[in-house]
Amino acid sequence: QGGKGRIANNTIRDNAGGGIILEKEAQSDLKANTITANDGFGVQLLPGCNARMSGNTIKEQDGHGIVVEGECTAQLRNNEVAQSSLAGVLIRAARSLVLEENDVHHNEGAGLRLVDGASPLVEKNQIKHNADCGVRVESGSAGRLLRNVIEENGSSGIFSEPGCEPQLAENYVHHNEMDEETPAELE
Repeated sequence: QGGKGRIANNTIRDNAGGGIILEKEAQSDLKANTITANDGFGVQLLPGCNARMSGNTIKEQDGHGIVVEGECTAQLRNNEVAQSSLAGVLIRAARSLVLEENDVHHNEGAGLRLVDGASPLVEKNQIKHNADCGVRVESGSAGRLLRNVIEENGSSGIFSEPGCEPQLAENYVHHNEMDEETPAELE
């Protein structure tokens, strides 16, 4: 809490409860880490933190790959988020967040899930081969989705609940399954 630092070139695996947690006032760069097989999440960003994540491989979590909770300032660029048992990336109520050029694939939940008024900028990501939707927008969330490739997901490419207002432009959404399912629980 409240620290500055760089977390780079580490292997973080097989931990109970999760891989990395950044709390309020933490200012950190996470770069080129391999974060795998943790019980829970791979990375959790809590309200008030300031984080830059790039070049990380976040795989095989027993939970969400990345969780962003509440208002924090974060840039997630050029990360691979794959094979989590829930969503690849869960964003809850965060607005000062940029997800750019990430590869989010083969997660058992949605590739990207926006809940509780989340409104990030999501640009130039590859969101594919997830068991649920590519992008699921729920509970008053919005966000700007620009120039993403959203393909071959197990449910809708983009699912938005009534009352949500995502802005979509220049996305390539194709070969996704379409269904009428109810959203999965947040867990």
